[in-house]
Amino acid sequence: MEIQYTGLRPGEKLFEELLIGDNVRDTEHPRIMAADEVCLTWPEMERVLLQLDAYCSDFAVQEIVDLLQAAPTEFNHSSVTDLVAKARKTEVIDINAQLAKKLWVSSRLLALKSLRGLKK
Repeated sequence: MEIQYTGLRPGEKLFEELLIGDNVRDTEHPRIMAADEVCLTWPEMERVLLQLDAYCSDFAVQEIVDLLQAAPTEFNHSSVTDLVAKARKTEVIDINAQLAKKLWVSSRLLALKSLRGLKK
């Protein structure tokens, strides 16, 4: 049976890179590299995960960011986009606008009733 090389198919790769950090070292094989990554002990990891779970339950975005930056995760962060806080703020604005509209309508109705009462 003859093997014929046809090239790479769309999306196919010749090699896979699984390294995240910059701490790369050679191995016995010239095409295989290894990385010495930071590794937490289970008690350390459990503490971080429990704290992360508590912050997530409270939607405490800044505390989540601070926790991840303090942990040896090489977490890189530039700005917080707190969609939950933005949604809450929008809801409060919407509710306030609705209340203001209802109050305005109520005051107009009272004014009209008062005018009608004066005409009688």
